[in-house]
Amino acid sequence: MTTPPTILPKEEVLYRFPYSPIGLELLPDHKDIFRVRLCWLRGKSGRALFESTAFRPLAEVTLRGQTFPVYLSQHSRKKRDRILLGGRRKTATAARAALRFLVYVEGRGDTLLWTWRVGATAPALAATPLTDIPDSIRLCFPLSPGLQKLVTLSTGRGGQALALWSQELVTTLVSKTPGAFPQSRERAVELVLTGANLGGAGATLAWETRIAPARSEADVHQALRQHVAQVADAQQLPFAQTEPFLWELSCAAAAALMSDERVRKRGVDRLIYTLGENRVAAGEGTDAALAACALLGHHYLTGDDALRRRARLLGRGVCDFQVAQVESPHWGAIWDTQRNECRFEDFRGEPTLSTTVAARTATGLHLLHAHFKTELLSRTAVAAAQWLLLRMDKDGLLQGERFHEGGAALPHVSPWAVGEALIALVETFRRTGNEVFLRAALRSVATIEEGMELATLSPEVATTEQLASLIEGILLVSREYESERMIALAKEVGTLLRTRRLPDGSLGDPLQPESLLRTSLAGARGALALTRVDTDPLWLNLALRALRVAREHAGENLDVVPIADLNALTQLPLALLLAVGALGSHCAADREKLAVVRQWQTFAPEPAAWEYVQVTGPEGERVDYLPLVCPATLQVLVPVIAPPGMTHIRIIKNNREPLVRNLLTGDLDTKAALLPLGEGREAQIGVFLADT
Repeated sequence: MTTPPTILPKEEVLYRFPYSPIGLELLPDHKDIFRVRLCWLRGKSGRALFESTAFRPLAEVTLRGQTFPVYLSQHSRKKRDRILLGGRRKTATAARAALRFLVYVEGRGDTLLWTWRVGATAPALAATPLTDIPDSIRLCFPLSPGLQKLVTLSTGRGGQALALWSQELVTTLVSKTPGAFPQSRERAVELVLTGANLGGAGATLAWETRIAPARSEADVHQALRQHVAQVADAQQLPFAQTEPFLWELSCAAAAALMSDERVRKRGVDRLIYTLGENRVAAGEGTDAALAACALLGHHYLTGDDALRRRARLLGRGVCDFQVAQVESPHWGAIWDTQRNECRFEDFRGEPTLSTTVAARTATGLHLLHAHFKTELLSRTAVAAAQWLLLRMDKDGLLQGERFHEGGAALPHVSPWAVGEALIALVETFRRTGNEVFLRAALRSVATIEEGMELATLSPEVATTEQLASLIEGILLVSREYESERMIALAKEVGTLLRTRRLPDGSLGDPLQPESLLRTSLAGARGALALTRVDTDPLWLNLALRALRVAREHAGENLDVVPIADLNALTQLPLALLLAVGALGSHCAADREKLAVVRQWQTFAPEPAAWEYVQVTGPEGERVDYLPLVCPATLQVLVPVIAPPGMTHIRIIKNNREPLVRNLLTGDLDTKAALLPLGEGREAQIGVFLADT
């Protein structure tokens, strides 16, 4: 391990980083060692944020059960934005028994990256006795005197990030080492790597700090969220397999939804999903109304009338799970399951009713009624929405996430749970025109916005599914009259969603760490909702990666995947292709009808389009695409997602290559050129308009 040249210990040195008010000051403390002070510089003055002392070193190393404090003795500047600190610590009387350490401090603007490399020489490893205590590195930032407020944020990897707020300055600290997360202890911030391998090339421990002005606690939370989200985005690992999978995944999930083993007859004109010999289900884990909508969407694409019939029968079957007793305090609510055709209960066998189930059922039945025009579906959906309305308090938040059959709300309600209710309320307003539902939704959004501004809403009690639903709900409310404040609020919740990204593309959940499939699908849903108001390719990239990981978690046998997850696996791949289509000039996506609207034209699914429109790579490779036809002009709009590295595709229409207009670039040519999605590491995309 190389070390920087030694500078005279009595020299005081202040290293400043380019385009940055941050300085690293090195102060002589003792012979051959110096103290380190991190300062915020303003003019000729500065304020210390972190400062090591003789009793509080920057790091400690545990080797074979013995702990050695680390003091730095060498420093130099290698580049304009890189400073090297180094040192050596003897661990025994032998001259060569020592620990060696090197610190790279890279900084530009308001961000510093600290990378520690610590190794032990062979004599040091041999001279210390073996113990059961694992070797570890403890990186420490002792706080400077003064009152500092600590803010934490859970990340998708099961750890946390920290923010320290003092005198209108916030310092955020995010780990870049898997398994090690910053913690606060005894007026210091620490990062501990347990089980470090100090032999050979040594072990590496890294974290990133960011310092910025913050006048309010809301600014502190916002700075911490943005920092964690950007680190999570930067740590995304590339996929080894990037072959097309969207259309194949959607069709396989729809086929699993159509499995006859999954459903049971309820009379002549009803079907419902079964959980075994004695139980049928419509609520949690099933979301039967949304499953029917997923099948109806595939009917639009393929023209298979069996899908339409199954969707209609499932919709009518869901209506049987509504509380219909007038004297019940929960008239209009939806039960999860029914046991032995005689007792309704929730998914866990308890007599409780869920607001989430009622909201998702109301939303699905409204969409089904728009197609089938069956009054029963509409009445059931409106009654469920009215029950939701009565379960909201004066601030527009839910009184509970679940309610006992007798009427009382179960404790520990999360304010973030109102997202699903927002979706149902807006859909009910659209179908009925009753402004009571929209006013309630607006009141809920205003409360959430105030909570975000005042930092009174804790992300620690929000599941990833609740965050995704809240994004979708806020944007549905905003769509009625496009509010810039609501769009900004949805993007802020989207930043919270990004903080839970894992390096493999999935999304974690601190409250449900074992549900990676469901949380990844929820993250894709939230990201796709944001693509309507934000053209940043980050959201499409997030959704594509989440769906790719969800396919791996679901496995090849989709028959064992829960119905609710099959709904998302059926709908979200198509929604991703529609979101790509909406990137075309003057285009907007209509996910409800699987259509793209371009000025006065509406491009909708046509089952016959799959026969006379084929899209492949230059050598016949498979790509994901969705042919949409305008019935007025017979033009075909084709959004395409292709593997990275594919620069163009072939579009065959009626056995010939037509002249196509690239709606992303405006070019008119027979050659359909693709553009990279973001940096192009995940996919290439294109939106093309083929004439007759």
